[in-house]
Amino acid sequence: MLGNLIDPPTFVTQLRLRSNKFTSVRTNRYENTVNSKETSNLCVGQVLDTMLGLACMWILMSNGTAQWLANIGLAYGDKTAEGLKELLDWLMGAPAGLKLNSQLTHFLGKFFQYHIYLWTVYLSIIRPVLGSLLFYSSLSGVLGLTFQLALLQDILATMTVHIYCFYVYAARLYRLQIYALGSLWRLFRGKKWNVLRQRVDSAVYDVDQLFVGTLLFTVLLFILPTSALYYVVFTLLRILVLVIQGLLTRMRSILDTTPWWSVLRWLFNRQCLVDGAYLTTHTSSKSNNLVLYMHGTSPSLSTVLSSCREPTSGSPYTWATILKNLIHGHLIYPWIEMKQS
Repeated sequence: MLGNLIDPPTFVTQLRLRSNKFTSVRTNRYENTVNSKETSNLCVGQVLDTMLGLACMWILMSNGTAQWLANIGLAYGDKTAEGLKELLDWLMGAPAGLKLNSQLTHFLGKFFQYHIYLWTVYLSIIRPVLGSLLFYSSLSGVLGLTFQLALLQDILATMTVHIYCFYVYAARLYRLQIYALGSLWRLFRGKKWNVLRQRVDSAVYDVDQLFVGTLLFTVLLFILPTSALYYVVFTLLRILVLVIQGLLTRMRSILDTTPWWSVLRWLFNRQCLVDGAYLTTHTSSKSNNLVLYMHGTSPSLSTVLSSCREPTSGSPYTWATILKNLIHGHLIYPWIEMKQS
């Protein structure tokens, strides 16, 4: 948990990744032909990345584009805050005709509305400097478009920190109720969770414990739909932000891992790339000798990409694991809890 709390920004991670690539290539560039191809792919990829970054930097630094984008972002932030206020007012009433616990939904609504107020104050503080921040941050285009995308991810994470806070609060409350209901359900069946052996064992409870457990189970069960509704709403908002972040990450990954030198050679001089060979026969009319001709075959573009693309570490979390975490109230990215009780 602590390691995720102090994770560096995406921009720093991208800078470290690119630095490690250049260090690795510089160390092994004279070993074999494969490393020479990796060096060419990395250098051409860096040139292309820098050209795209400079083009984006020119667009942002010309004709007040940075300030225009800042105004759009701030207007969207204000609109999002107003939308969240309307959403909370809707949840504090009778959403979709559902009968919720009025005291709990009023408390949660006021709690989240106060955080929206803090968010609007935060927007008012950064409003005068956001345009200048985008203007000077566009200078990272010298390093490449991937660094600008990484910086955009950091800005997006900062602009949507209130949605993340809402999601964390709702998920923790929902998870606490699910955990308590599971413990009380085991109490009714004469079971308990053995922490030392990590299993469910039999247990004996007296009348007072059963009575208190019944009261707590009833209260938690009746207020669960209220907290579950807040959890579902803010989880959907969090997933929407993660989808946008995932698209930006995917764009950076494509720019980083595509072997651009090999792709250019395939486009303009495909004959220099050979992935196989085949033989043809030719019989001379003047003699009975059989002549064999060997011809090389050029690879397809998908073959070039698959053979030259650097292996990327896939996510260890499957869709089933993520769905299970969502149902149980575990926090998804970046705080996925691996230990399930």
